[in-house]
Amino acid sequence: PPVGVFRKWLGRATIDFPEVNVAVSVSPGSELRVVKIVVSALGPAPVRVPEAENLLATGRWTQEELQLAADLARRAVHPYDNGQLGVIGRQRAVRELVYGALSDLRDNVWKKGVQG
Repeated sequence: PPVGVFRKWLGRATIDFPEVNVAVSVSPGSELRVVKIVVSALGPAPVRVPEAENLLATGRWTQEELQLAADLARRAVHPYDNGQLGVIGRQRAVRELVYGALSDLRDNVWKKGVQG
């Protein structure tokens, strides 16, 4: 079964209206993993990041690979300027959230031996 991580960036702790949501999941396999990265709360629809998903479908998920995947996610989104962070701030938040979610997921999967 897939293992996943969800993160959100709130503008203020008193309001549960996120600037950015990130969901990452992986279905570990012996040689090829099914990876899904979805970013939302930036516009009218969630955004998948297939370039980053394909990058992480194989390999060991090194820090460099996770940083590249997070940068690919940042480049894939085009947020509305309707939040407190603005467009650039929301793009930076995407990068940070995706990197953190992938790091947590990597540590969880590798430590528990779920990865093939």
